Amino acid sequence: MLTNQAVFPRALHDTSDFLESLSGLSSQEDRTRCLETQLRTMGVSSYAYLRLLPTDREVPSFFATTYPREWVRRYRRNGYVRRDPVLAAGRRRRRFFEWDIDQVPDDTPSRQLRVMRQAAEFGLYRGLAVPVHGFEGEFDCLVVPFQGSAVDLGEFSRRDGFALQITAFHFHNSLKRMPTGSGEAGIGPPPLSRLQADVLGWTAAGKAPLDVAQILSLDEWEVRMHIYQAARRLKTFGPVSTVAKAIAMGLLRP
Repeated sequence: MLTNQAVFPRALHDTSDFLESLSGLSSQEDRTRCLETQLRTMGVSSYAYLRLLPTDREVPSFFATTYPREWVRRYRRNGYVRRDPVLAAGRRRRRFFEWDIDQVPDDTPSRQLRVMRQAAEFGLYRGLAVPVHGFEGEFDCLVVPFQGSAVDLGEFSRRDGFALQITAFHFHNSLKRMPTGSGEAGIGPPPLSRLQADVLGWTAAGKAPLDVAQILSLDEWEVRMHIYQAARRLKTFGPVSTVAKAIAMGLLRP
């Protein structure tokens, strides 16, 4: 089983070219193509990226996908964005998670179950989802389905979930830099303290809390406290998503 010490450096390496390529693009189409290229390098052939802004009506303002056209039309026509159980779960989470129609909780509302059953008709019945929570109330979600039984979802999640998280955060931030035509102004990222950045930087290099404590002459509980405080500032949960978001926002150098 891969540990954070092995996953962090590999994920940063696997997404470094994507970050460099994305930073030089200006159009939505070019950035979407760049995202699809990155996903293909990870072995992902199907995806959906939903971008929801905090408006009175929850309508996707940006929706890029390789899903079957008929399912996309049905999804939009019926307003499934308000019933999608994967999106509902993503709103309550801060890091990537697995979803599976055969493993939905017993208390899942019937209208959400209907969405999943209809999606399954198009081969969309299990996969990985990466929620991204913005500082201005926006919510994005990158959804990657796995069709058929040949793909080991659990193994992909352990091996590439963090890289997928970094990819989603980079793409989210690239969209925020695009002009919206609505006068929407971005706000600066909440700064990390120097020590929080140092702790996250060593964590990104694959160091365990005890190792970071020895490097920075801290107690292990202080390292964990700085990770926790950084997570609160960035609205994330745990070291994986916190490091990913810090890098995507330019608060850490990969």
